[in-house]
Amino acid sequence: MDYIGATISTGSGSLYGASLKKHNQALLELMSDILLNPVFQEEELEKVKKQTLSALTLNRNDPSAISD
Repeated sequence: MDYIGATISTGSGSLYGASLKKHNQALLELMSDILLNPVFQEEELEKVKKQTLSALTLNRNDPSAISD
C-alpha cells in the first residue's frame, strides 16, 4: 500500500480504500485479497476484544452512549 500511496480503512461492516486513479486496479486487488483471504493473528484479535469490552464497560452507564 505504501508503494502505491494507498490507504485502506475499515468501518462498521465496511472496507474503504483510497488511491490515485492510476493505482485503482492495484488497490482493488489488495482489498479483494483482504476480503477473500483474511488473516487474524490471535494476539491482535485478543487486543481488539479487550478494547471493545473496555469501551462497552465504560459506556454502560452513559445514557447518551446507550441511546445511540
